[in-house]
Amino acid sequence: MIYIQPLRKNDINPNGGKQVEFGKKFFEQFGWNAGNTYNVIFHANGIDISTSFKVRDGDRAGADCKEYANSEGKFPLKDFFIYTKKFSVSDVGTLFYIIEPLDMKGEEFNLYFVSSKYITDEEFEEVGGANHISLTSLQQIYYGAPGTGKSHSINEQTEGESVIRTTFHPDSDYSTFVGAYKPTTKEVELRDVTGHKVMENGKVVTEDRIVYEFVDQAFLQAYVNAWKFYAENEEEPKKQFLVIEEINRGNCAQIFGDLFQLLDRNEWGFSDYPINADKDMKKQLKKALAGLSIADAETINGLYKGRDVVKEVLEGDILLLPNNLYIWATMNTSDQSLFPIDSAFKRRWDWQYMPIAQGRDEAGRELVWTIDVNGIKYSWWSFLEKINAQIGEATQSEDKKLGFFFCKAKDGVITPETFVGKVVFYLWNDVFKDYGFEGSIFKDKDGTELSFNKFYAADLKGNAVVQKDKVELFLNNLGVEVTGYNEDDIIVEMDDDEVTEDNKKSLKDQRYDFWAAFLDYARQKPEYMQYFSGRTTPSTDKWYNFFFSQKECHLCVEQTRTRNELSVGLYFRETTEKYYKLEGYKTKIEEELGITFDWQNKPGVKSSYIVETMYNVDFNDISKQQEYFDHIIDRLIRMRTTFLKFINI
Repeated sequence: MIYIQPLRKNDINPNGGKQVEFGKKFFEQFGWNAGNTYNVIFHANGIDISTSFKVRDGDRAGADCKEYANSEGKFPLKDFFIYTKKFSVSDVGTLFYIIEPLDMKGEEFNLYFVSSKYITDEEFEEVGGANHISLTSLQQIYYGAPGTGKSHSINEQTEGESVIRTTFHPDSDYSTFVGAYKPTTKEVELRDVTGHKVMENGKVVTEDRIVYEFVDQAFLQAYVNAWKFYAENEEEPKKQFLVIEEINRGNCAQIFGDLFQLLDRNEWGFSDYPINADKDMKKQLKKALAGLSIADAETINGLYKGRDVVKEVLEGDILLLPNNLYIWATMNTSDQSLFPIDSAFKRRWDWQYMPIAQGRDEAGRELVWTIDVNGIKYSWWSFLEKINAQIGEATQSEDKKLGFFFCKAKDGVITPETFVGKVVFYLWNDVFKDYGFEGSIFKDKDGTELSFNKFYAADLKGNAVVQKDKVELFLNNLGVEVTGYNEDDIIVEMDDDEVTEDNKKSLKDQRYDFWAAFLDYARQKPEYMQYFSGRTTPSTDKWYNFFFSQKECHLCVEQTRTRNELSVGLYFRETTEKYYKLEGYKTKIEEELGITFDWQNKPGVKSSYIVETMYNVDFNDISKQQEYFDHIIDRLIRMRTTFLKFINI
């Protein structure tokens, strides 16, 4: 993170005062704690200076620096600016310094000086910088397909900040965005026809009456807050964010009105062209900003050729956006036809495209979400890739595609009900209805069209029930990747001539028989009984657990009869440090055991596995059972020894 800040009067004031002040978000990236002091080194164009930052907490959390040291001793930091760099009052507001961290602990920084807050990569390289400067945009619109995380991205970036949020819609107008007179109830004293107060039991009688008062809406609330924050701390005023959701669902020209002119910001972040407030708004602003004072009014007024704009702002005569007021918005490209945004309005915003990408958790790891239907786990990301390709081909546009967070998963699973209610409804009613349902993905088993109504049926009470077989058919038509199975939920359809005595047994019964036979065999093996004698009862589950001296994980065996697979491995209910520790020894573990494992780190569903799978297992061949049982016992004992060894290193 690059930090950029204007040179302030206090920085070159020989009479004292703090000089460099970091914001909270900047120092948190280094793990600095409030109340502590941290020593750092600045490299300033060939001059190395040592200094320290004292971290403070509370409403004005940040880090202050007052002194620096070199080979000649300690000096106020202002001396470096005044005597070494030869800065003067004329540089205030026109000169900026950039601080670039060189390590993850915040021990060394580069220090550069530039003449503009808005600097290109090439200009940064000219003053010695090596990285792109990421500056917070005062006005930007996050746009992209639905579900790409636009609002989430804004929430993350504004966490801990003052945020006022509003949503545009077709009925939004200037009064609902800025403010207007509205009827409200007010308690007033009751008077008789002569104008005297009505008394009862020695008290004045009151009544509620409807009166009209000016009510601030989102824009004025944010505007007033921003100026209040500016008055509280001009050197680093607290940021005020105004977040507009779905900005293109309203008529922006109608909603912003003359505020449109304020969106032109100068290089210091203030509005280039203040606008006059009408009589009602002036009265409201004067009351809201009463008592505020801006100590550095001279600097701000200097941006407007000496015009006393600060006084006009505080008197409510004009509106002028301060440089701590950020207006951010979201826009779904699928809704762009509601109210087209004209080019003049667009030019006053920075545009941040949100691409369609696989979701990640807070640690940056890919989320592994599945659509679970009839015991089959379909990859959500594979579905998005397949359906977005179809949408792109049909519409020749990115606008209607689906982002990863189009619908929410619970514990990494999207249910058929959620899938049909959100995804299928959107595809059938908002995407393909204008392009037809001619492709193979829209075919039912009998060759007819897979219409939307086929995804539902009515139960005996008339309630709608999702038809899971149609969901499964649609996903199969698309060729969505299958990532796993939940055998207890699998529905197996057989013709009459396929039913035999063997397959009459349920999967649970077959699994129970396998575990019972395994335990009868294993109990005859002393090496098995030494560690796993506690496992004496057969199970109907596909999993069979073998606990050892680790609470966070255990060995387990899984028989997946639908795929003829037998797996042995280490299971973690939640991905913990122990998993990552073993993963760090992956090569050594596999060399010691002579086994190549499948390391399944699945943060999207919390649990993880280190597993070896035997394929083409014939569970019905009794003559091969001893071979399978010996394999299980061998793996359990050797895995236990090796995994414990590396966990305890």
